[in-house]
Amino acid sequence: MKGKKKTTVDKPAAPVPVAPPPPPPDPRRQAQQRAAHHADALKGVVFPVLMSEALGLGAMFDGAAFRVFLEQMLADAGNPTDPVERMMLEQLALAHFRTAQLHAAAGQSKGAEAAKLLTAAAARLLGEFRRTALALRAYRGREPGERATPLKVFKAAQ
Repeated sequence: MKGKKKTTVDKPAAPVPVAPPPPPPDPRRQAQQRAAHHADALKGVVFPVLMSEALGLGAMFDGAAFRVFLEQMLADAGNPTDPVERMMLEQLALAHFRTAQLHAAAGQSKGAEAAKLLTAAAARLLGEFRRTALALRAYRGREPGERATPLKVFKAAQ
């Protein structure tokens, strides 16, 4: 039997165990995950976007730029973990930009009455900025869990 090749018969392969299909997703767990994702967006995305819109700077700077700005500002402030402290810092940033806008609008206004109104609004907002900064300082000075002592803030003029 020259020239004939031996053929080998393949043995049948052992059956591969098939994993059972994964259980269907739990709707409650999916809802919780979706809510957690939305909460993260509210925490880190919505305020910067709204800040951009409130300042009317959306054409020049998008929400991502404001988000990076706020993250850097919070880092410069020591990366506070207290949510109230973080919100106060964000409000200070918004007031800072708005005050500058009011001053710029007053400087470019055509009439004396408009300049007077815009300057007065800027001055009032600057006073709120200062009071918020003082409140933040007092808030930071408290012990964790301690109630904040009320500040006595006097209005000099309006």
